[in-house]
Amino acid sequence: MPMPREGARVRAVKRTTPARYRKLTISWHTSVDGQFDPVASVTAAAKSLGLIVRVGKSKIPDRVNLRVDTVESSPVVTPEEREAQRTAVKNFRKLLRSDPKLATKLLAALSSDQRQRITQLLETNTPV
Repeated sequence: MPMPREGARVRAVKRTTPARYRKLTISWHTSVDGQFDPVASVTAAAKSLGLIVRVGKSKIPDRVNLRVDTVESSPVVTPEEREAQRTAVKNFRKLLRSDPKLATKLLAALSSDQRQRITQLLETNTPV
């Protein structure tokens, strides 16, 4: 015998801040495959507006996730830049262990953005 539903169900809390991304689902029939490629169409349209498009993989083989960002909302970091950041944080940690006063002076000399980034990376134990 099925159990009756509870009268007082808990509802999801409404989002107080706006969502950062809007979502769109596109479905098309397999007979259209040779004539229309929505991934290429959306990517071309976004790139023509100067936006950044990242293609993500899904667990479902026929599904593709696209993320469209502005340059400001999604900084693109090259592997060389990422390696330079890792090396800088590694060297700063060595300096912090060996001479904390000098590390404090160096940190004070940096710009506020650089200082914020380094302190953020030092607080988290995850690599850059």
